[in-house]
Amino acid sequence: MAAEQEREVRRVENEQFLQKLKVDFDNKTAEQALELDKEYDPISLQKYSLDATERVYKRLATREIKVSQFVGDTKNVVASLLPGLQFAIAQGRAVEG
Repeated sequence: MAAEQEREVRRVENEQFLQKLKVDFDNKTAEQALELDKEYDPISLQKYSLDATERVYKRLATREIKVSQFVGDTKNVVASLLPGLQFAIAQGRAVEG
């Protein structure tokens, strides 16, 4: 009877220890994420957002992109389309390669 109780106590202690390790790991990971977030400025966050969007669209294997809306006055119509055209060209290269 005493041996069973000792085993149960050790099992509970081990579970508690593992739970504490998990909580400590989660806390350390969260602290590291916060430290990394402090290093970003608005420009690097914008670049990261664009890079992430590019990675998502590269995985989609898009074959065709149609421009259905653009912003700009009549003088700069082509200039307002350039970002979309650049993206379409990059998509074409990603599908070919």
